[in-house]
Amino acid sequence: MNNKQTKIRNLQELKTEIARLKELKNEQEAYLKTQFTLFNNKIEAPIRFFNSLKNNIPGVNIIQQLFAKSNNPDSDWLTKTLRIGVPFVMNRLFLKNAGMLKKR
Repeated sequence: MNNKQTKIRNLQELKTEIARLKELKNEQEAYLKTQFTLFNNKIEAPIRFFNSLKNNIPGVNIIQQLFAKSNNPDSDWLTKTLRIGVPFVMNRLFLKNAGMLKKR
């Protein structure tokens, strides 16, 4: 950074200094924009890794649906839990020996 102070003696020098400062501002904005983009990519890398790992684990989407906000205003946590829990209980307790077609 060049922080030396220059004495401006006339209008032409003032206009030249204004143009130089505008160019310096544009260069610094471009630099900060690229640094911000690089920083965001570094921050998002672990999130992308976690999401790809999460997509490979079966049953995670069911748990996500349980805690996700619903568009239905009547849907609360009990409704979501029963939507997942009732088929599980039915398959485990009452339909143990039933074929796959009867369970679904």
